[in-house]
Amino acid sequence: MAKLIITRKSEFINSFKDYNIYLNGDEIGSISSGETKEFIIPEGTNILKAKNDWYGSKELEINTSNEEAKLVSISGLRPAKIMIFFISFIIVIPILFREFIRNHDFLKYTFIVLSIIVLFAIIYYLTIGRNNYLEIKENPTQTE
Repeated sequence: MAKLIITRKSEFINSFKDYNIYLNGDEIGSISSGETKEFIIPEGTNILKAKNDWYGSKELEINTSNEEAKLVSISGLRPAKIMIFFISFIIVIPILFREFIRNHDFLKYTFIVLSIIVLFAIIYYLTIGRNNYLEIKENPTQTE
């Protein structure tokens, strides 16, 4: 039997939610933020996937041989911090500077365009991009 070592990066976004780990379609466990776990997996080709409620990762194919240890890392959506910044920016700034923005067409249309871009990004990750929300990758450093 081979060993699978999964490391989840510590991150503020999704820090209170565990990621469920699936091997060949079956759930083998879950992992918390900043945690490292080991799983015993069968030798050969296996399909690994992580999920967080509706969101998930792409499938990762891992090949293992006798007594081999594979290192895998899981992290959340990279642009999530940027999206949260833009969402708060789009909500707070127009409230604070409502009259100033209303009198300047360039600023008004800039906020409208930014709002549309953020809205499309949110819609993408809620629908067709939901399996791109988590990133799962095999680390090049292997321990035998």
